[in-house]
Amino acid sequence: MAAITVNRWPHGYAYHYNSLYDSFWMDGGPLPCVIARQPYGRVAIANADSDAFAYTHVAIEQAHRAIDDLGIQVRAGQADRTTTITPAGTR
Repeated sequence: MAAITVNRWPHGYAYHYNSLYDSFWMDGGPLPCVIARQPYGRVAIANADSDAFAYTHVAIEQAHRAIDDLGIQVRAGQADRTTTITPAGTR
């Protein structure tokens, strides 16, 4: 199996941390979203929840981060505007 991709665009809500209720925010501890988005083997998490902000641009930024975490190079095709994903170290 080369990849599993799950695409969904929910009408959900990503939790924003709050210094009144989330002690780790003020104590300087690791944020739960940072701990949870660590790659596990060849699996990386990317969505708005993985940065705790419910915005489209955050989900896109997290997708880029997840690809970088896995060491995958992404090249946009110029002729047909497709995207080629190549694992790092291969051609």
